Amino acid sequence: MHAGNTTQPWGMFGLLGLPQRGYHNAKAAVDWVLGEFPKLESLLVTGVSAGALGTQIWSRTILSQFAGRTDRAAVLADSFMGVLWPERSLHQSTMWLLRRFQLCTTPLIDNHQLERCQNGTILLGEVWMEAMQMFPQVSFASVNSKVDNVQIMFEQAFEITSMLSLPGLMMTPAQYYIGVNRFLEAYHGHSNYMSFLVDGSQHTFLDKEYFYTATPLGAEIASASQPLLMHWARDCSNKVQRIAKTVCAGPLERLRDWTFVNSTSYCDESLLPQAFHRYRSKPGTASKM
Repeated sequence: MHAGNTTQPWGMFGLLGLPQRGYHNAKAAVDWVLGEFPKLESLLVTGVSAGALGTQIWSRTILSQFAGRTDRAAVLADSFMGVLWPERSLHQSTMWLLRRFQLCTTPLIDNHQLERCQNGTILLGEVWMEAMQMFPQVSFASVNSKVDNVQIMFEQAFEITSMLSLPGLMMTPAQYYIGVNRFLEAYHGHSNYMSFLVDGSQHTFLDKEYFYTATPLGAEIASASQPLLMHWARDCSNKVQRIAKTVCAGPLERLRDWTFVNSTSYCDESLLPQAFHRYRSKPGTASKM
């Protein structure tokens, strides 16, 4: 997560210590940029895969440090939402991660978050949302596949090896997508947040050729009537007024606490209050709502 500050047990019986200094590694890069660029035309804070979690955790700190150096900034997290399953285990699993990585010992957690971090009542998503509140003039955005196989694999491995959770190990793509939508519902409570969902299982876009071809219909399904991810991301960072805050392909489905939807083809209806663009499954037959 680019935020660790600890030494992990390693080797036979865990007798060897393996330093985990993700926080200090990332800080060295940020410090170099601060020293080299007293003024920026624009600033984009971004990361892919685990770097997307790092982007969420680091965004408040970086935006604070670069305040006054640029008039235009944006934050874009690519392909790691942090879904933990089942939903009822979210706080317990997050607490394990925070303590394992010793995240609470770093300046990435500010003073008013520290007590919640130490007693295990803070969520990583809350750290990001507090950055959204602190910087309302900055655009925050996520791009994610509906069925990201790598994220699903990591969550299953984490749950069985760290939490000994059979339900977590058995998490289905449909359950993962419910978890993604729960995050989006919370994040879209902030007017400066936007999201782009892509049908399929592709993991990461910004570092691959799919950044130029992806639409809500798939990583390589382009059509003149569909928004390209690269154009949407450009407009996010440039704060274009008419940008679709939520981009998704599929029929509408309302998720409730008791809802179980064994599908990933839908779009969460509760995101509709946003400037929402929903696209039908067939290329070239788009409807805007």
